[in-house]
Amino acid sequence: MLQSSSSTDQDQPQRFTPSIFHPGWGRRLLLSIITGALAGGLIAAFRLAVAAGEAGRVKVWDVITITGAGSVILGPLLVAALAALGGIITRWVPKTAGGGVYPVRAALAGESPISWWPQLPAKFMASFFTLVSGLSLGREGPAVFLGGATGQA
Repeated sequence: MLQSSSSTDQDQPQRFTPSIFHPGWGRRLLLSIITGALAGGLIAAFRLAVAAGEAGRVKVWDVITITGAGSVILGPLLVAALAALGGIITRWVPKTAGGGVYPVRAALAGESPISWWPQLPAKFMASFFTLVSGLSLGREGPAVFLGGATGQA
């Protein structure tokens, strides 16, 4: 049987028109606001903790150098101890090693979900100890990861 050349409604692609009147939009909006507030609060807490930790390290370093109490030994020992704490946490949860941007990009692409429970606190603490020790680590990568893991949770 031959079909007529006129198109039917089934042949036309469905158009999506964004509207706030789609079912569930209010719930999604509320969840987005809550997630953003939690992620922002966690990142702010991370930044404040790192700033306080660095200030504490500087005070300890000042005491070591002013008193001359083994500054050649105690200073590097302090840095090594803080860095070792970060390394121990990274060994405990290996997925926290490296930057924070790639895991979030992979999760958004659907390649590798973030298992937020072990990774979120481990990344927070490992990055904290590494930054407080004075080693080179950008603050943006951990912040991106903390926000992405909060959204995953």
